[in-house]
Amino acid sequence: MITSSLLIPALLVLSSLGFLGWGFLQARKAGRVGILAWLQAVVLFLPWVGFFGLFWLGIQINFGILLVILLATTGAYIWLGRLLREAAGEQEKRLRERYRAELEARRQRGEAGGDGHGEAMPPPIAEMQAEALAIPEEDRQKLQSLFGIDTFFATETLPFRQGVLYRGNLRGDPDIVFQALNERLQALFADRYQLFLLNDESGKPTVLVLPSDRDPFQARKLPIAISIVLMVLSFAAVYLLVTPSSVNAFSPEGVSTALPIAVGVLFTLFAHEAAHRWQAKRYGVRLSSAFLLPLLTPIPVPPAGFAIYPGTFGSLTRLDSPPPSRRALFDIAFAGPAVGGLVSLGFLLVGLALSGVANQAGPLTVRPADLNVLVGIFVRLLLGPVTDSQFVNLHPLSIVGIFGLQITALSLLPAGQLDGGRIVQAVYGRRTARITGIVTLVLLGIIGIFVPWYLYWAVIVLLFARTPERPTLNEITETDSRRDALAILALFAMAAILLPLTPQIALRLGLGG
Repeated sequence: MITSSLLIPALLVLSSLGFLGWGFLQARKAGRVGILAWLQAVVLFLPWVGFFGLFWLGIQINFGILLVILLATTGAYIWLGRLLREAAGEQEKRLRERYRAELEARRQRGEAGGDGHGEAMPPPIAEMQAEALAIPEEDRQKLQSLFGIDTFFATETLPFRQGVLYRGNLRGDPDIVFQALNERLQALFADRYQLFLLNDESGKPTVLVLPSDRDPFQARKLPIAISIVLMVLSFAAVYLLVTPSSVNAFSPEGVSTALPIAVGVLFTLFAHEAAHRWQAKRYGVRLSSAFLLPLLTPIPVPPAGFAIYPGTFGSLTRLDSPPPSRRALFDIAFAGPAVGGLVSLGFLLVGLALSGVANQAGPLTVRPADLNVLVGIFVRLLLGPVTDSQFVNLHPLSIVGIFGLQITALSLLPAGQLDGGRIVQAVYGRRTARITGIVTLVLLGIIGIFVPWYLYWAVIVLLFARTPERPTLNEITETDSRRDALAILALFAMAAILLPLTPQIALRLGLGG
């Protein structure tokens, strides 16, 4: 029978294997290219799933064997990447040859119209439902000149969300095609319209042109006053949570204990948010104000020691303008957890170096069983073995680090418009991001049965960030191998931070018994 301590890792391992199985079914539709891409994910993902599964069960793997596995999977990943590039090149070549043959056949039959340059034109835009569009007739006629045999061969034109949707065939590298179409659009209309290169429901390339002032993907803006109120509430929640229960929160002792921790947590959040904005500015993307989410539900405090709950779930930030590509979306989403996580890790390591082991509970002490996997490993390395009857006497800096890492891990949950959801969308696409978001919400609900604040977080995600992020301007071009590997690393870091220690792992680490 699976106990509650094994339910979470069992669900994670099963969901990971199910995700790989679903990925295989989707990859088969793309032929050899899809299978090779799926195999890349398997060799990068599956060994870590097995490693964490065995680690959670308390089964120790020899370091030499682990090193061999890592080297083998890295080599296999590079080799499969070479085969994937070759297969994709061959497929692209065959598609271009087929498109040229189809166009030549049309010309010979006299079915292809022209514009003086021998290029087939899409059906007249005037035949669309004009009342559904916010684009004048004159501009719609000019839009016909965007397309050609060397970029995107439009075969069907439809109204879509007050704009124009073109279906057709992509004639070259998506990056080059998007750049060419966008440059032509800018030359004709300056910044009056935005152009999206997307895949439709069946996976075929489409071009969407929308008025810049009528963005259907942009969410309703919230007053900045709400952001300020939430920041104050989050600061107060952290402050009150870390104040020792035996002292007044606003006494000199309470202030000296709680204020540095609350300020430190806000600093990690500031570093997280600043990294987002640094990358957003690099790509010319506008971001909304950050909305901090305080943990307002009552948290049960253990009879002795300190409750490790951050008092805030971090912040939500919306994209007010579309990223130019999926790579840009990845960089914007990944930068926050990367910088915030590194800053928090620095606080943790310095704080643990100043911490110690105590034989009785104090205002800032925790039991080894209250730690997560990642923090438990660092406690063992820096403080040595800790028995069940002992406590870890945490320095305030280490508490800042623990809280910062927990907030970082929560932001990496692969759901909706969280950083993790955006990373999944950038690497695997909107359809996969939508599925992983549903799975994440279900898992949060199940885990919430045992850890109530996860259920609260599930409600927050469901209300404010359940849908995938808006599409990028160039949705077809995928991310590269480096970003794919960083995405996997981020997801495993999230798991290592959020998963608590089981008794088996605690004993292996020397944190119990």
